[in-house]
Amino acid sequence: MEAVYEAMELLNTAIEKDPDWAPLYTGLAQVWIAFATMGYESPSVAYQNVYDNLDKALELDPNVSNAHHIRAMSAYLYEWKWDEAEKDFIKALAINPNDVTSRIFYAHLLSILQRFDEALTQGQLALDLDPLNPLIQALYAALYQCVGDCETAMT
Repeated sequence: MEAVYEAMELLNTAIEKDPDWAPLYTGLAQVWIAFATMGYESPSVAYQNVYDNLDKALELDPNVSNAHHIRAMSAYLYEWKWDEAEKDFIKALAINPNDVTSRIFYAHLLSILQRFDEALTQGQLALDLDPLNPLIQALYAALYQCVGDCETAMT
């Protein structure tokens, strides 16, 4: 946890020097997610800070794909707001079509929405972009498990 506090300190120092650089605020949003995930802050407090920092990042630069990715992940995993998550995944991918993390988690959102053909397409695109990434491989296999094709999931 010490590293997360150090990251927050470094990001705040960088913001003092360059308060108009949007990626710094996405970094702070990720720090607050870590606080919530690790139980160092209540989700309600942490996610208010997440959204405040994402709002600031997008105010400064609406084309920071990572800000849209983090907003999508927060809507998807924390609030279960599927429509909002999908809009932000689509925006993140429009800005950066090679973002494998957004692509594979968008695929999982699509599987939750029972849009399995679209989910498998997005998953295949992620795997094509980063075929040796074990996280992408595992999440792609999980998509096949969701559609009931366990044999393909195991390959």
